[in-house]
Amino acid sequence: MAKEHYSFEEIDTFVKNIDLNGLTIAEKGAKAPVLPMNFCQIYTAVRPIILALKLFPLPKKWKDIIDIFIAFMDGLCPAAAKAMV
Repeated sequence: MAKEHYSFEEIDTFVKNIDLNGLTIAEKGAKAPVLPMNFCQIYTAVRPIILALKLFPLPKKWKDIIDIFIAFMDGLCPAAAKAMV
């Protein structure tokens, strides 16, 4: 069973071992997988919370991973990026 809480040090050690060079953003027009009906609704709700994490003094690599995740998810759920504009 996964832990419910992780220390900053545990998360940082995990993040430092992630190779960002292999991560790419899907090209526009790429065929999206079939998603559960409420998937994008849930992402739309949690997107501003994820973006708010970048306001904290986090290591650059953490913020880079957040950017990659947001860009990937916005590709799957484009309306989410426009929801709070």
